[in-house]
Amino acid sequence: MDIVVVVCAAFLVLYVATKGIMGSFPQVSGFWLPVDKKVDRETLGQASYADHLKKILPEKAYGCIYFSLDMQTWFLQNQLYPRMFSVVEESADINDCGLVISQFWPRTNPLLVEIDNFNGNYLYEVKGNVY
Repeated sequence: MDIVVVVCAAFLVLYVATKGIMGSFPQVSGFWLPVDKKVDRETLGQASYADHLKKILPEKAYGCIYFSLDMQTWFLQNQLYPRMFSVVEESADINDCGLVISQFWPRTNPLLVEIDNFNGNYLYEVKGNVY
């Protein structure tokens, strides 16, 4: 009887320790996620956003993506192909952009008209331009 209690206590300690370690390290806790969820997590939701944009934008759409974070910006640009989006800095002239994508925060430029908002990512049309 004593051995059964010791074995059960050992398993309980291992279980609690494993849960504590996995909770402390988000990389470990995401190990068993499907690949598409891992990619979406590592790109801060840009994989989902790219899929969303592919559904609403024509393949000939063009525009600009405001640079925000290295991996997330380049990932989104790459995933939108054949839609041609150039990466631009904050101070760039957007008059030549048909559409403008702002990742993670809204823009207040009077030339921009918001046409879509997906999980904190914004798609704008530049006034007077056709995409």
